Amino acid sequence: MPDARYSEDAKTISFFSQLVDRVKALPGVEAAAIGSNIPFDESEWDSSFHVTGMPEIPPGQEPSAEINVVS
Repeated sequence: MPDARYSEDAKTISFFSQLVDRVKALPGVEAAAIGSNIPFDESEWDSSFHVTGMPEIPPGQEPSAEINVVS
C-alpha cells in the first residue's frame, strides 16, 4: 500500500473494508477476509510465550509460535 495514498490508518481500513465487501459480492464467494502474515507470504512473525503454571524457561529457550492475523 503506497504511503502517499494511504498515509492515514482510516484510509487503509476503508480500502480493505471495501475490498472485502467487493470480494464477498462476487458470484460463488461464501466468505472473505483480510489476513496479515498469512502462510507462504515470505514473512514471519514469531512470539515467545510462557504457559501459566509451568516453570520459568531460561532466556532464549522459550517456546515460540508464529502469529497470523485474520479479520
